[in-house]
Amino acid sequence: MKDTSLRKQLEAYAKKKYAVEAEQLPFNREDYAILRHQDSGKWFAVFIVKSRQQLGLDGKGDAEIASLKIRDSSLVDMLLQQPGYLRSYPSSGWG
Repeated sequence: MKDTSLRKQLEAYAKKKYAVEAEQLPFNREDYAILRHQDSGKWFAVFIVKSRQQLGLDGKGDAEIASLKIRDSSLVDMLLQQPGYLRSYPSSGWG
């Protein structure tokens, strides 16, 4: 069965479009990873797992999180109207 998780889709896109692969973060969590720009080394996506309770979400267990830097405020506004999307910190521009 093909893995269609958002994380796997984003990792595949970053690999194809930008030739970058997810790096494991230096924590004792295999489910944490980061995508970085090749030239600057700055991150543009972080993948982590937190309890649903910590995020104020209904249900039990963990939630997989993709924290993405998105510069297009219209896209951010559109995503925030969809279920499952939350604003991360910092909540304003990345410039």
